[in-house]
Amino acid sequence: ADLREHYSGEIAWDDATSTVTFETDGAIDFDTGDETFFIWDVPNHVDEIVIGAGVTVTGAFHTYADATIRGEDRDTSVVYGTDERDWAGKRDVDEWHYCTFQNHSGTLNVETLAAKNPRAYHIRGWNNTVNATSCDFIDDRGGPHNHSDGFTGGDGSVVEDCHFATGDDAIKAY
Repeated sequence: ADLREHYSGEIAWDDATSTVTFETDGAIDFDTGDETFFIWDVPNHVDEIVIGAGVTVTGAFHTYADATIRGEDRDTSVVYGTDERDWAGKRDVDEWHYCTFQNHSGTLNVETLAAKNPRAYHIRGWNNTVNATSCDFIDDRGGPHNHSDGFTGGDGSVVEDCHFATGDDAIKAY
């Protein structure tokens, strides 16, 4: 219910499978009054997040339990950040807090989608397991200092069939 109030597009919830599906383009805006407004702290009872084919979600997903975020189409299921270059630097914030996909606990699987122009890092698990499969992580804004690191994962993390075009480190392993 909280996400439904703070997403400008249409979503669907399937209680039987604990799945949220983003059905139309839109932006996440929790109106927090600070730089975290675009981040959805995914509740632990959400097992799967689906980005529909032809759908662009402007926002970010931070998980605290096992979860899967997947697109229906690698090219057109898009999680988008911003056109603004050096978003984090201009705000003097620690960029690693503003990842498009952030795993705080459990295992995060990200599959079959494109992540474009993040406000900071694309996908980060730090010391937690993050698996990325059949994804494109792209920063096409040009120039330096976008903090658009590609992938950071802990023990057991896997990157498979992914393409990275970042403005910083492509892959880090901890």
